[in-house]
Amino acid sequence: MQTSYVSPSFIRLIGRNSFNQQLATTNPKILSLSPSRIAYRCLSTSTDAVISNEIEDNKSNNVSTSIVSESSTRRTHWESMFQALQDYRAVHGDTLVPATYPDNPQLGNFVDNSRQVYRMRTECEESGKIPDRGYHVMMSDERIEKLNSIGFVWNLFEHSWNTKYEELKLYAAKHGHCLVPWQCKENFQLSLWVSKQRRNYQVRKQEESKGAKPNDYEVVLSDERIRKLEDINFVFEVLEEQWYERYEELKTYITNNGDSLVPKEYTQKNILLGRWVDKQRLDHKRFMDRKILEEKWKDIEVSDEEIRKEIERANSLATGMTEERLQLLEEVDFVWNARDYKWNRSYLELCEFVQLNGHAHVREKVNGPLARWVVVQRMNYKKLQNGDRSPLTEERIEKLESVGFIWQVAESKSKLKKRKNK
Repeated sequence: MQTSYVSPSFIRLIGRNSFNQQLATTNPKILSLSPSRIAYRCLSTSTDAVISNEIEDNKSNNVSTSIVSESSTRRTHWESMFQALQDYRAVHGDTLVPATYPDNPQLGNFVDNSRQVYRMRTECEESGKIPDRGYHVMMSDERIEKLNSIGFVWNLFEHSWNTKYEELKLYAAKHGHCLVPWQCKENFQLSLWVSKQRRNYQVRKQEESKGAKPNDYEVVLSDERIRKLEDINFVFEVLEEQWYERYEELKTYITNNGDSLVPKEYTQKNILLGRWVDKQRLDHKRFMDRKILEEKWKDIEVSDEEIRKEIERANSLATGMTEERLQLLEEVDFVWNARDYKWNRSYLELCEFVQLNGHAHVREKVNGPLARWVVVQRMNYKKLQNGDRSPLTEERIEKLESVGFIWQVAESKSKLKKRKNK
């Protein structure tokens, strides 16, 4: 005998325990019938009876307009399942019956099938299609009202999202913000959920940038959910938010101290502001290196292997610096190179000293910090003469010599004695 395919959605619709798949596959006539019309009758009569009854109905009535009835046995079964669901709610406080509920396996099937039939009915109504009359029998307005009266959850995904959203509102009310830390001991599952919302937000932004239709990304994070999260000041871009918080703290430091030379281990509000400042300098260097290479080789085909590798290296280095951030930091006179800034500041102090005293021989008793800086310059000069690595550049040497800087202290002392003897 020829067999015919029965779709999984058809089997799910009527319940695995209520339909004999073998009978369906050995009788092709069943495929000419509406799944919902077969479903509600299979729950109370044999498959063969359903087929013969439906075929007779099709002969005497138009299938699209025929009124589908339901057997008293099936109505009784539905009521008993509804009562069992009420009992479950009384014990557990909800109607979220597991699909494999050990105390009453049929109740799990009943709940699952009710959601699926309701979804099929609402999808038809929302799309403007005339729903199969079987949906209205299996999930009538009266049954929907009854299930609603006990808080039945029609959409598990929506219920789960809303439950976590309410938990987040409670967290925000307690802590004053929605920044749930990763692996939060207070509510670990909430921290996972919050992270997922941010990931979904990024996925949505990527889809929007590709020109995707709203239906393609609203499943991930709908406009309604975004609005609800924004209502409680949810932060979608955590790193961006944290950057602006550190920026405001830096502005406060500059106001109090006069510059952006924040010590590395300096803390403010338990945050290592000094390390954040160091990271901005590193990000700036990488950002500028990449920008210079892009501008230099933008319209040129690079054939040199070393140059190509240098470009690849610059592009591979991560940087959080952007044009907007660079501009904001420059507005507060941010020091991009702390070593250069400190050297130039000490050099200006030396210039003032020379102008007042007529020479560059700084004594520690007179000006300790400047005298120590002068000693370091002599040490770096000696390293340079010995062929060692030194931060003293030719430009700095010229600057120091332009104000009569003394490289050899012993010689300078002997010259001063000769002047006194004369």
